[in-house]
Amino acid sequence: MFRKIINRIFRKILSEMTIQQLEKNWKSGKPDAVYLFYGEEEFSRSEMLNRALDTFLSDVSLRAFNYDQLSGDEQKLPDLINAAKNYPVMAEMRVVICKNAEKLFKTRDPEEVEEEGRRSLQLLYDYLEDPNRNTLLIFDMEKPGPKNQHPWKDIFAKTTTVEFPSLKESAAVEWIADAQKSREIPRDKSSQCISHACWNRPSTLNSELEKLLAYSGDRERSLPRCRNDDRHFSCL
Repeated sequence: MFRKIINRIFRKILSEMTIQQLEKNWKSGKPDAVYLFYGEEEFSRSEMLNRALDTFLSDVSLRAFNYDQLSGDEQKLPDLINAAKNYPVMAEMRVVICKNAEKLFKTRDPEEVEEEGRRSLQLLYDYLEDPNRNTLLIFDMEKPGPKNQHPWKDIFAKTTTVEFPSLKESAAVEWIADAQKSREIPRDKSSQCISHACWNRPSTLNSELEKLLAYSGDRERSLPRCRNDDRHFSCL
């Protein structure tokens, strides 16, 4: 009994990743087969979904054959599993992304619960036990179901999970600084100013940085500065 508990805890630790660990995992060129992205930070999730394509299907011309984006609003589990089972064409990897994936597990017709629902979940469980290693499958959602209840308990145990929580202000400043560095935007007090104005909205942060990038293109003018005490002033 004790060994089972230890094994369960060990599997849980192994199956959870931070965003930084995920980036290293992908850079290694040896991604896990199935990921579950979840959390309130939709912008960061979308960025990582785009990065999956840039990393594993950098040749845009091959995406028509090797990339499927599905939606839990429109497809069912068998559709997703069938897409994941396909093999890549003239590429090393396929990428299959299912957005709003939590809706795959909400039964639309009560009469379908026992028969079709059971068959669909079994298809998923079978796939998770022996996934197609040539396919990168990502379940993307904002909020999964309870982790201590089925099917979520099994899904969390058998996929690599990555949480995308809302940014804290300190993390927003660091995120902006990294973005400025990667885009070669001169660094001054602008990162603190922008983070004060919209630190909990990364999509807005990104938009403000794009404006800053465009503005900093004029090298004859210095970047605008803002007062430290004005938390609602966008320095753009």
